[in-house]
Amino acid sequence: MRVLVLTWEYPPVSVGGLARHVRYLVAELARRGHLVDVVTQGGHGAPDSEESRVGDGVLRVTRRTAYALSPLDFLHWVHQLNYGLIEAVMGLAMAGDGGAGPAASPPFDIVHAHDWLVAFAARAAKHAYRVPLVATIHATEAGRHHGIHNPWQRYISEIEWWLTYEAWRVICCSGYMESELSGQFQLPGDKIRVIPNGIDPGDVDAGASGDPHGSGDSGGS
Repeated sequence: MRVLVLTWEYPPVSVGGLARHVRYLVAELARRGHLVDVVTQGGHGAPDSEESRVGDGVLRVTRRTAYALSPLDFLHWVHQLNYGLIEAVMGLAMAGDGGAGPAASPPFDIVHAHDWLVAFAARAAKHAYRVPLVATIHATEAGRHHGIHNPWQRYISEIEWWLTYEAWRVICCSGYMESELSGQFQLPGDKIRVIPNGIDPGDVDAGASGDPHGSGDSGGS
């Protein structure tokens, strides 16, 4: 399966926990034999493209910067970023067809969007290539601010709703988020899937003391 993953955070860009979540997710998808294309923001000293073999699959990362058009605010920057992401997706689709034009079969089997910041690019890819869209909502604007208090927040919340509406399935990582999504956006229960976050045991360092909690604290002072 060829999976297109859209995210505004991916290492080395890490604002919250989204980058770490996506990094481990896409590596595991590739390890299981899928071709995974991550399209994300560029800059920050990261290469424009990377490709690696992971297990039985391939992980490719394509980075694009937002247009250098002096955005008036963060929302303008987000829109500029989405235009760049769409261009990157189109480039990947054309490359998969040898640059010959629209392919007989879709260049991707599924689109996976992470949070509202890539909603516009995700919807464009969904409709352009007629493939299912899955959206993971890591947090909502109302949840971050204990409600919606101004037009800025309302705009973001409406984009979140729009993304969940366009998605075939919506993923969240807890029962609390499931109730938040169903309550705020009136999502039917069979559209939401709860998939808890996990860890890679190989990344846990128990420390010299062998502490199973990884504190490495010998108890001395």
